[in-house]
Amino acid sequence: GAMNSISSTTPSLCLYDTHTQTTGTAIAYQKLLNCVSKPPQGNVTDPTQVKARKSTLPLVTPFISADLAKTKEAALGARYGALVIDFDNEQERTLTGMAAILKNTYHLGEFCGFTTSSHTLDGLNAFKFVIPLATFCDAHQYSALAEGLCLLLGTDLAQARKTQGFYAPCDMLTPSVYEKVINHGELLSPDSELWKDAIE
Repeated sequence: GAMNSISSTTPSLCLYDTHTQTTGTAIAYQKLLNCVSKPPQGNVTDPTQVKARKSTLPLVTPFISADLAKTKEAALGARYGALVIDFDNEQERTLTGMAAILKNTYHLGEFCGFTTSSHTLDGLNAFKFVIPLATFCDAHQYSALAEGLCLLLGTDLAQARKTQGFYAPCDMLTPSVYEKVINHGELLSPDSELWKDAIE
């Protein structure tokens, strides 16, 4: 019921200052959007340095656990407020192209997408989408939904793992190759077409 519904100010994700930090801070989707639209600069000019710089970035989990932890145990009992879809080593598909498919083919309302640290390295595209949910779901529902979406979109199942966090957006390289998409609309819910398609 209403207890589970998420508004734009409801904390629905968890932010960790670094990937080694054990206790995070619950944040609303809006805070992630701020970071997507104005990400910090990585100032990396040498592509071989990307991995090292990436490991210093904040980490976000699409769930909030009781003790704000991100361990496997914590994730199993957590509330999930967003879905994460990862596209890595993409030769043909692009952030804007996939965003158009999510919007026009699947009629997805609210979501954001951004290119990730490995984008353009080896001449391949890398990006991810974060889709906020209208209501919290549990680890079991999250897995079913995330795996269904991955299969539907033909993408990386690793991000569907319940414990998987993602690095916060960063405009990594100089000159910049960072791209972003922010789309406003209805939050994904069990009534949404995409949700139904993913669970079928």
